[in-house]
Amino acid sequence: MPVTESNSESSLLAPFIENLWRIPQDSRMQAADRGLEADAAARMALGSFLRHLGKVGSADAVQNKPGRLEPRYKGLLDATR
Repeated sequence: MPVTESNSESSLLAPFIENLWRIPQDSRMQAADRGLEADAAARMALGSFLRHLGKVGSADAVQNKPGRLEPRYKGLLDATR
């Protein structure tokens, strides 16, 4: 769906939707460039899609935290589920 001024919810989701499309395509191209067969490249694309999809809705404090998750960050992650 094209993003317009009238669908503000879509405007907020547009970066996520664009990345959900772009990242698997990039993964597939990189896999093909490295000589992987088409089915392996497709699995790489699917894996990158699922990994990125799992991040949508997670708090930035959790995603951007370096190192292991501490209990206070685990609470933030639980709150987004």
